[in-house]
Amino acid sequence: FIGDIFPSSAILGMMASFGLMLALKQVYIFLGSNVESKGTLELITNLPKALQSLSLPVTIIGIVSLLTMILCSYLPDSL
Repeated sequence: FIGDIFPSSAILGMMASFGLMLALKQVYIFLGSNVESKGTLELITNLPKALQSLSLPVTIIGIVSLLTMILCSYLPDSL
């Protein structure tokens, strides 16, 4: 129904922007930094500041978790 009213490119663009905002907020959590900004452009411009104030233990846990998820996708289904 909604696809009849709005063009699919507008819906895809909106969904892409939601995904970008969620991914940027997750990067701050991955680095162990607080999210101080609300808008997407503020999140992008404050990223260097977040890199300077990263929490090493939180970042290490994030990297290990991410690598575990990536490596588990290569395991055979029989396990």
